[in-house]
Amino acid sequence: MTTPLKIQQTMPGSRGEHDLQERYGNRKRAEGFYKNQMLSYLNPRMRTFIARQEMFFLSTAVYNDERVRGIGS
Repeated sequence: MTTPLKIQQTMPGSRGEHDLQERYGNRKRAEGFYKNQMLSYLNPRMRTFIARQEMFFLSTAVYNDERVRGIGS
């Protein structure tokens, strides 16, 4: 298995996620997803959708005390 490249420091996701992307040849596809589909904020359409809900559940998972980008110090 090759060592994951700089993607671990520059893209969202866990080390394990990036290892699997590298192993299965999906790194470029994942980079495109991160670049074109993921946002670090709630856009107006998302806010409207959430505002209409009676209940909203948000969950995150952090491995080995890794910080979520933009959250914490």
